[in-house]
Amino acid sequence: MPAKKSLKLASKKASNTAVAKTTSTKKAAAKTVAIELPQEPVVPKEFQPVGEHLEAFIKEIAGKEGMQIIETIGDEGCTDEAIEQKTEIKIAEVRCILNHLHSYGVVEYRREKNMQNGWFTYTWNLNRERALANYLSMKKREYDDLRARVAYAESACVYKCRKGCVRCEFDDAMENQFRCPKCKGMLRYENSETDTKKIVDRIKTMEKFIGSFSSPASQLQAEAGETLVAQIKK
Repeated sequence: MPAKKSLKLASKKASNTAVAKTTSTKKAAAKTVAIELPQEPVVPKEFQPVGEHLEAFIKEIAGKEGMQIIETIGDEGCTDEAIEQKTEIKIAEVRCILNHLHSYGVVEYRREKNMQNGWFTYTWNLNRERALANYLSMKKREYDDLRARVAYAESACVYKCRKGCVRCEFDDAMENQFRCPKCKGMLRYENSETDTKKIVDRIKTMEKFIGSFSSPASQLQAEAGETLVAQIKK
């Protein structure tokens, strides 16, 4: 009898030890799971719906409302009616901004006809590559214009109206007896050094800006038939 009782006690102790170990293991596993929960992945800028350059372009041509509309469109597209509901911008203004963005190649649309009432639904999407290509082209024209202005300022003797009506070269100013042909006020000689320095500083800023585009942007330049950075370094 004592032997049987001792055996039962030993069995009970072993069972209690096994339960304790199992409970301890479960708690440890729970702690491990709690610690090793996966974090939300960080999306690189180039894969986000709107990148740095594109955001600057949209704000430049369409302001904050344009940027708000583009963020609403996202990667999946959106109808103008849905944009109105999500942004609380009036539908007439939404359509006006969308058409303006479309003229710059920022957005494109898909039109579908409702066969029951005959109405058309327009779904708008962001065309990132075409928008960036157009932005580069616009900045290239601005850069060329700045360089032309520097060349003109360095070679010409310019007079301008004090009220800002006209700017003209020496021959035209002398022909008008150094008076403004519009307001008849006196023309004054324009010191081109200060203006030229401002333009040169702007050109340097433009060079850095154009050079800041990554390799995808360089591909867009090639597709447009122009390599802007190479032209700047000449």
